[in-house]
Amino acid sequence: MVKDCGELLLTEPLWKCFMSKSPPSSPERSAHNNDRAINDIRNSKPRSLIDPSKTVSTTITTTTAIQRSSYDAAKLSCCDRGTLQCYRLCRMAHTNEFFPETEELDNCVAQPSEAAVATCFEDVDEPCQPGCSNLSFCSSFNNRPLELFRNCNPEADAAAQNVFQEWIRMTRVVLPGLTGRQDVKLWGPSTCMMPQWKALACALQFKPCRRNMLRTAICWNSCIKLLSGCMTQYNATLAVELCNRLTPESFTGACISLEDYVAPQPKTVAVVAPCRYNTCRTDQVCVVDHRSSNGYSCLPGCQFGDRSKLLGFPKSWVQLPTPSTSCYYNSCNEVCYCNGKGELQQCHTPPLQPFEACRVGQQQFEHGTRLQNDCNQCVCHYGELICTRYRCDNSSGTSAVIWSCPLQPNPVCTSSGKRFLNTCVAQWHGTAVEPLEHCPQEGPDGFFAPECYTVIQLVYSQKQIDRLSRSTNKSTIFSASLVEQSLRYLLAYSHCHVSVFHSFDGELLAVIHSQMHCASCSAEAEKLVMLFDTRSPQVTLNVQLDVILLAEVVQFVQLHPSHTHTLSSGGRGGVFANHVQSIYIIPFFLSLLRFI
Repeated sequence: MVKDCGELLLTEPLWKCFMSKSPPSSPERSAHNNDRAINDIRNSKPRSLIDPSKTVSTTITTTTAIQRSSYDAAKLSCCDRGTLQCYRLCRMAHTNEFFPETEELDNCVAQPSEAAVATCFEDVDEPCQPGCSNLSFCSSFNNRPLELFRNCNPEADAAAQNVFQEWIRMTRVVLPGLTGRQDVKLWGPSTCMMPQWKALACALQFKPCRRNMLRTAICWNSCIKLLSGCMTQYNATLAVELCNRLTPESFTGACISLEDYVAPQPKTVAVVAPCRYNTCRTDQVCVVDHRSSNGYSCLPGCQFGDRSKLLGFPKSWVQLPTPSTSCYYNSCNEVCYCNGKGELQQCHTPPLQPFEACRVGQQQFEHGTRLQNDCNQCVCHYGELICTRYRCDNSSGTSAVIWSCPLQPNPVCTSSGKRFLNTCVAQWHGTAVEPLEHCPQEGPDGFFAPECYTVIQLVYSQKQIDRLSRSTNKSTIFSASLVEQSLRYLLAYSHCHVSVFHSFDGELLAVIHSQMHCASCSAEAEKLVMLFDTRSPQVTLNVQLDVILLAEVVQFVQLHPSHTHTLSSGGRGGVFANHVQSIYIIPFFLSLLRFI
């Protein structure tokens, strides 16, 4: 029945009725049915993460919008991140109207080695957004403007409360056979560690997301504390074995500590995220708009298929993966212009691009591999090695960055319209022969009179820009202003502004600046870096952002009081950095469905 009806959810009335109120006809039959139900739950899998889809039209037009059948091109773009078997199943699910192997696909995506695919799917359905507010049951999650959550709203708050109440009703909670030798029985929240169980119920619904985190994961220490404190028959060896079994040996990503969400945060000044509770239609993009009375505007977006929740930004170039079977483990995309009416126009097909490796001396690095070269970060992208180009200072025994120019914003512009962070950067760029003048003021408060700002270095591939430009009849697909426009769509807080400047060849500098709530705008900068780091579909489906391959916060400045941080290359600090051994929440939660 689970296979036919979908995932067992204790918050839905049908499942609650079935699990709690079905009277047995006899003791023998009841025991038989209980054993069968337990086995069904053990062997059941969640409903498919990807809906079967119809074949996409491969007709290309350069003048009118493409007519597309129902499919999810945004999730189709995630397929390349999987191993060969998952890749095949993922593409089949999005290129066939009838796809019978949904359970096989789910099993594949659920593997720890496929975390990149699962995270990509989540980025499509539930992008990370900062802060929580107006929560009742999960009030300890309020007042956290510096943290990101995938699903933080009153509906999720109510769902967490329902799950927690079901756990309260359970006499004992059982983790069925996860160690391969015996079940682990736990006392439920009614008798044991109620704050931690409550934090777990809320975290499952809100799905905190952090930099270097693949999937929602609770920390290993939190797992040990919950098991050792609530096991009906305490066994330290068994608790460690269980938590180790649920944790991949190589897993070193960020995690969620339940203790962080036990106590409420101190009340802070309200930080406004206008689009959090917007009233835009499903075919519209919500954009922070300082001129609007409600703080946001609803703009027509371009659909990446009828089943996709993600939309292309208006007046920008987007790319969609094609369903062609000839694109075996290769990047086959259509590049289109999303006009201001939500229509895809001027669509072209760039040349096929195989996943070539990069050679550095005698070493070979696969496509997508990141590596450290002294104080510089590098990434292999279709056979091209893209690196930051810092001057490294090793005199102190550690690698540090030497900046050729100060990062203080004092914008200057050339007669051709290029904007630079300051005169020094412009001169290094070779524009000293052009007359430089201060850029026109932007906004009611002027261009730069911020209380604080964060500088992000963006490194792009000129080779990819040239390739895409040739395929679109040399249209302007990349510029500082186009990147700025796209980044503006990704900002959530109304008081945070973004300005993008030309830097050295192959680089841009994005400045997130504000006159208030400095820490939250710094967190917005970290969020943008996280999107580039993980190659989120919010970035990769946008042409002008997809060619940016490296992003790094290089300076945070708060003017009053004076507080400046210049970060060395490779310094992955910030509110999202947390390298603690973790376990996955999802399989842990699914195992909590057996009770006695």
